[in-house]
Amino acid sequence: MKYLISKTFLVISILITFSFSLTSCSNSGQDRTSLQSQTAHKKHAAIERINQIYDKAAYNQGGIRSILIYSKRASTNFETFVYLAEMANEFGYHTDAFVGIARYAYKAKVETDYFKQLVDLSVMKLSETKKVVAVASDISRLNTSNSADIEDELQKIRNTADFKTLDEAKAYNKSISNLK
Repeated sequence: MKYLISKTFLVISILITFSFSLTSCSNSGQDRTSLQSQTAHKKHAAIERINQIYDKAAYNQGGIRSILIYSKRASTNFETFVYLAEMANEFGYHTDAFVGIARYAYKAKVETDYFKQLVDLSVMKLSETKKVVAVASDISRLNTSNSADIEDELQKIRNTADFKTLDEAKAYNKSISNLK
């Protein structure tokens, strides 16, 4: 009799555990589907916005088109791609840096604001943008959204920037644009 009760208890325990695991799998599947849907929506919105920027661009269409191609292949950082396209449309220099940042943002598996910071830093420097793109390469390999090492690298770039703020870089860009 004890053996029958123990066996029955064991079967009931297994059934309950199995039931909970099915519910858990079902919920995680729903969560994954929801996340995929949100990602697809963000991606679509970013691509639409970049197409609009491209259509209105006065120059740098080639760079903007490259950014668009990377955004279509990416799985994260869609706001970064839009920002890159906006800045490529606004700034007539460092398009190669923008495309380089886009290339590494496309490779990234983690959503991070570091790429957007690099976009700003690339226009705040008048030279040595290869160093900025090298940091983008480091960012693309992150497994988390933040890193003390990346923070240090960004600060080093800030310390050597030709302009201390993005507004200063924009004012400079406007002044050289008016010379043409």
